[in-house]
Amino acid sequence: FVTDEEVKRRERQLRTAVKNDKDFQFKDNSAVEIAQ
Repeated sequence: FVTDEEVKRRERQLRTAVKNDKDFQFKDNSAVEIAQ
């Protein structure tokens, strides 16, 4: 199991990676689902 803080940290990393990927478009404030 991971803590909520770990999930938030991974989500920030994922959002950053996605924003850097020009081929992937997503809306700001959209929910990013992370398998736990």
